[in-house]
Amino acid sequence: MLKKIFTVWLTLALAILPLVGTKVNAAGDYTAGISETGSTGTIWFQTSLTLRFLDVHYTITSSGQTGVQQNISMQKNTATGNYEYKIPVALAANDVIKYSFTYFNEATGGATDTAQLSYTYGQGGGENPATLSAPTFNPGAGTYTSAQNVTISAVPSDVAIYYTTDGSAPTRQSALYTGAIQVSQSQTLKAIAVKTGYFDSPAAISAYSINTGGGPDVPVGSNRLTIQIKNDSKGQYTDSQVYWQIVGKSYQTGKFVHVDATGSLVEMKRTDNTYYKNNQDGNNTNDYYTNYFHKLSDASWVSIPDIESARLYVSYGEPVLIRTVDALDGAGNIVGLGYQGPDINSPTDANQKVYFDFIEFNLGPNGFHGNTTRVDQFGFPLKMQLIGHDGYNRTVGETESRAAIYAAYKNEVSDKFVSLANSPYRILAPGKGSFGHPVNGEDNTHFFDAYINDIWNTYRSKELVFSVPVGGGNLVTYSGHVMPGTDKLVFKKDANNGNGFTPYQYYVDKPTTPDALEGKGAFDRRSAGQPASITDVELAIQAQLCAAINRHLLLSVDPTNWGNESYFFKTAPSNEFVKFWHNHSIDRLAYGFCYDDVRDFSPSLHTPSPKAMVVTVAW
Repeated sequence: MLKKIFTVWLTLALAILPLVGTKVNAAGDYTAGISETGSTGTIWFQTSLTLRFLDVHYTITSSGQTGVQQNISMQKNTATGNYEYKIPVALAANDVIKYSFTYFNEATGGATDTAQLSYTYGQGGGENPATLSAPTFNPGAGTYTSAQNVTISAVPSDVAIYYTTDGSAPTRQSALYTGAIQVSQSQTLKAIAVKTGYFDSPAAISAYSINTGGGPDVPVGSNRLTIQIKNDSKGQYTDSQVYWQIVGKSYQTGKFVHVDATGSLVEMKRTDNTYYKNNQDGNNTNDYYTNYFHKLSDASWVSIPDIESARLYVSYGEPVLIRTVDALDGAGNIVGLGYQGPDINSPTDANQKVYFDFIEFNLGPNGFHGNTTRVDQFGFPLKMQLIGHDGYNRTVGETESRAAIYAAYKNEVSDKFVSLANSPYRILAPGKGSFGHPVNGEDNTHFFDAYINDIWNTYRSKELVFSVPVGGGNLVTYSGHVMPGTDKLVFKKDANNGNGFTPYQYYVDKPTTPDALEGKGAFDRRSAGQPASITDVELAIQAQLCAAINRHLLLSVDPTNWGNESYFFKTAPSNEFVKFWHNHSIDRLAYGFCYDDVRDFSPSLHTPSPKAMVVTVAW
């Protein structure tokens, strides 16, 4: 348990603030606590560091009800020398205040999130031990041209740190950190902080790619980009049991194509459905599909020309089954040819019992843009490395085993989200499971409804104002409210170019829970009859609101902090599926929902001069 200290202040200046009980938590660079004066509690933070800013995050639980988390900028009291914040509501005995801090140390140039503390009012003490913050690595994850000596640190400074170098989850039985670790080859370090009286920290992950020979050794073909696929299934599947296929659109013709084993783009045809799959495995197949797939044992890499709206499907045991179909316009008229890929929302889809995953990318005039994705599902761990002729070299994805990810997911999310991992084939995104439609009697389709109602009701009588970075240090500011007698938000826009705000002319309808989870419906809607100059802005506003709901930022976090990850997912309800993938992905970058790119938290990779994409499939 954390030590409780009572302090008597003798100075006259402080005599008017008698401390009934103060909890002091030593944490290396600071001490912090809560002082009591009658029903008024003051959160304080004492440090010798020079801080650029200090924020406190706290909740109050009274009579069993926990309020909305507050996120407040703390100011320094020149009389005491402490940063202080007086809680603006009356507190009663046995109220529990849980609080943590985010501070920016000018000396190190970085922000630190502290462990959460707990204080029981009227008793001068804590309710539960705090959870330690995850350790940090220096240098951080990345690609290097020489061996690196990596140091690990944590707060407070006297914690024990246990680490692994093989990508496995660290425990108290792992190696004890005593000094810098030499990383001379590509590997993943993971570490936890441990101290008596505290809960162990979550694991920190840092992946290193060491390329000492002037760049990765990848095959070179005659086309623009090499795509190489590596089998890291730890012997679970041989190369002859790993399948891949690439489908997309030709930049030249605009028609759908697939990539053959030589890297050529081959136009799809209605007659391509020649691969017969019977229903002997109960997999709803019993039909004809395309044979665009290749075995890894036959072709482990391919060199391709430009292609847009492309997907690289990879699967274990059997190929992903797709078929060519007629493309229809809104009136049902045939306007061309398309393809039907996996539909995990359909119980009769032929891929329900196929272990598959995919990469999304475009290769065109502006170079390569691509990403891993968990927007629909998790099939198995993927790593995607993009290498450019310009020296660009970056990797995104997951480093843990499939079994470890499944176990961690079920342990870290609440019961509503656990059921998304019931299938042995995949972990579904919420909108593809019971949050999008009832599944086996479980209905979570109203998960966000109360929160959305609170948001809309709040902005019936006040203005919602937020700004969005748009590059070059510039901001676009939006200001809006719910129109009287409706459930429609209306916004005006200030591009901060000296022209001021536009009229109120951008509209956003009230979303449902599935809308918010999947960026559809009200969050993918253009006002009818309006030009793109209007409706493009509407979609941009919808993306910001969608992200703020999934991350639970609206109502509880000042919009100036909507781009600060330390404020995400702090208050329920939030999208726990999304939070999980950020906690278990390289550099904490993940596409857990469609607008995870809002404020740049997606694993999107780009270079105008691409050389190779290396995709590692694991198990």
